[in-house]
Amino acid sequence: MLSVIIYAHGIHSEFSYDDPLIYNNPDVSGKNRDFLSIFFHDFWGISLWHPKSHKSHRPLTIWVLRTAYNLFDGSKSGMHVVNVVAHGLVSILVYVCTRLLDPNPRHLLRAFFTAALFVSHPVHVDAVQQIAGTAELLCAIFVLAAFSTSLVKYFQIISGPLCVLAMLCKEQGIMAVPLIITFSIYRNRFNIFKVVRTQISTLSCGILLVISKIVLLNGKPPEYGRLQNPASHSNSTFVKVLSHHQSAAQHFGLLIFPYSL
Repeated sequence: MLSVIIYAHGIHSEFSYDDPLIYNNPDVSGKNRDFLSIFFHDFWGISLWHPKSHKSHRPLTIWVLRTAYNLFDGSKSGMHVVNVVAHGLVSILVYVCTRLLDPNPRHLLRAFFTAALFVSHPVHVDAVQQIAGTAELLCAIFVLAAFSTSLVKYFQIISGPLCVLAMLCKEQGIMAVPLIITFSIYRNRFNIFKVVRTQISTLSCGILLVISKIVLLNGKPPEYGRLQNPASHSNSTFVKVLSHHQSAAQHFGLLIFPYSL
């Protein structure tokens, strides 16, 4: 509900930045009637094996956007609604994770405040207001769902498949695997045998994800142009390191003090 209240004013807004490219992607608009081809195209509708492809393999996100496009008859507002609802689901999962990590009934308000802070933080504006951010929102849903199920005894078996779904939404979803395993190691006091026994689903799916990613990339990292990633084209290692750290520091600053949002 809070997500709708905060972002309702942006439902009728226009597209910006990469949104028109995604909206006009034949895989999203349905102009490409070969549905199975979305599993072999990147986020921009280019074949994964094309030299200019960024290898952004996000078929589940494309499927959701395509469904929204058809459901709302290509309405831009309808696609914005999808993001607002997705952001609300992420916020609910933040609450669930907080309760699982701290089930003390006296700390109920603490979990609610954490979720309320998350849903209202300005740092999420770009992800929620742009349909290009649908990938981040869907990925977050499955990462948090995977982490939540890994904490519950009889649901740990589905944490692995949820990690797979997270990566099918956005590449960074694969980080759910080390997140779950690392926390499990800490939670089980470094009892590796117990970690393997309880998180076998996540470990198996993690190995499968790594192998599939290597196959999709043909064993090579994606190539970006100088305009897309100028730091990577620098001849100086110092400039590369400084540029990446500057980006991380800038985003961390926005998380603490989002004055420019």
